[in-house]
Amino acid sequence: MNELKSIELKNKKGEVLGTYVEVHERIRYFRQAPEYYGWSLISKIVWNATNDKQVTIEATIINQFGIEVATGLAMERVDSNFINQSSHIENCETSAWGRALGCLGIGITEHVRTKEEMESALLNQEPMSEEQRKKISKLMQTLDKSVPQNTRAKIFSDMHTFTPERAQQCIDFLEANQRELLAHYPNQGDITTATGKAVDKDDFYEKKKKPQKGKK
Repeated sequence: MNELKSIELKNKKGEVLGTYVEVHERIRYFRQAPEYYGWSLISKIVWNATNDKQVTIEATIINQFGIEVATGLAMERVDSNFINQSSHIENCETSAWGRALGCLGIGITEHVRTKEEMESALLNQEPMSEEQRKKISKLMQTLDKSVPQNTRAKIFSDMHTFTPERAQQCIDFLEANQRELLAHYPNQGDITTATGKAVDKDDFYEKKKKPQKGKK
């Protein structure tokens, strides 16, 4: 039986932070190793957002006696990266497999997390700029109640975790809503009174429908 192959994980400076065994290597080992003969790796969707934009999958490892010996959970959003735009469910399942196999002890070096999770953590080390933070705050103040309460709460609660890219997505979203409100309410001096007209979704990354004019 060949040993598991690992890869190096590096930060933006090219410094090696550790090693990682990819999921396909873990699966290969699990399927070929004699000690796991007759074992099963199964997965199921435990939660899928009604808008199909977010999914949670649980992977379970069962031994030859039908006993559950390890599990792994993963959650993916369709807008979190380029690959997820077309394959967020498949990517989520792979992550769940990797965590379950890691919990079983296969491919563990320094972390149980998947390669994608670790790379995302490295990318997220850079916070948004102070200019971006001020711009988001100003836009939120300007739009006020025109952004639904649940969306406002989400933005305010997540702002401290925003990367420059995520912050810019939020800014684009808010500016788009501001333009839509000004276009549909040209005589509205205070656009904040157009409550709930800016967005019809909970997620500020989702595509927005044009707001309808209110009854006169």
